[in-house]
Amino acid sequence: MSADIQHIRNVQAYRELLAILQKPYQDVCQVCEGTGKLSNAHVCLSCKGSGSRWLKLI
Repeated sequence: MSADIQHIRNVQAYRELLAILQKPYQDVCQVCEGTGKLSNAHVCLSCKGSGSRWLKLI
C-alpha cells in the first residue's frame, strides 16, 4: 500500500512540475509592462508600483 501512495505522490509532483515549466517565469508586471505606473499620475494597482510580478508556485 505504501508503494501505491508514493507512486501517486510522484505522479502528482511530476504533473505540478510540468505545469510550472510550461509557463515561463515572468518577473515584469503584465498590466503596466514593468513601469509601475498606468499613467503619469496613477500607480499600477496590480504590482503596487513596483513593476514586478512574482510567480506563485504554490
